[in-house]
Amino acid sequence: MEHLKPYDTFTSITEQVNADAALSVLKGNLKGTGNNIFSSGDSASGSSASGGTSSVSNVEIKPSRNDEAACTNNDCWTFFGKEGFWNGVNTIGGKKVPEIKTSRTKSLFTITYKGTPFGFLLKHAKGGKQDTIHQLLNVLTLELNPYLKENKLKPEVSKIKMDMSGSNLSVTVPLIPAPSGALYEISRRGGLGHAGDYSGIEKYRSYPGYEEAIKKSANLTEKFVTYIIK
Repeated sequence: MEHLKPYDTFTSITEQVNADAALSVLKGNLKGTGNNIFSSGDSASGSSASGGTSSVSNVEIKPSRNDEAACTNNDCWTFFGKEGFWNGVNTIGGKKVPEIKTSRTKSLFTITYKGTPFGFLLKHAKGGKQDTIHQLLNVLTLELNPYLKENKLKPEVSKIKMDMSGSNLSVTVPLIPAPSGALYEISRRGGLGHAGDYSGIEKYRSYPGYEEAIKKSANLTEKFVTYIIK
């Protein structure tokens, strides 16, 4: 997808969405296709440890929705407009959505969650809604992995900080330049109220550059792994 300025200069998804919307309006008017954030040939995409690749076309940010079942690959984070929708003000089924914010530099990725801990589908392989705050970790991999690849960065999983307090969650991932020619990815598995099943990420142990770290905060436990995919 085209951007008004280089990807790594955006300081937040909100800035990116707004800038891309302006570009798309211009493209849509020129082509006579309207003013959707994405034209019919564009998409927003990324990869997640639980659910594969997510993509969506023709995103329209609405202040209220009631169509979670329509989210492609059970990815309502992307389908509804990322931070442009998940802002603590908009609603799904009459209920205010949690406020989710991300920021990224070439040395640090941060994602935060504030709001009700359950009742919404963010990004979940089976479409669950009982652990919305935990699904923030799926959004983390969805947003961070493309950034790692595009900027040739490596996540320092041993230095990840995870802080959950009540219905608030913050996760910070330090980043460093990747070795020449290496492309890193981050995956995770965990549990809210239980240790979690890590079997889904055991396959990465054989990958070059493999590193892992288990982080705990309150009743949330996560195992983060990173590895070279090229």
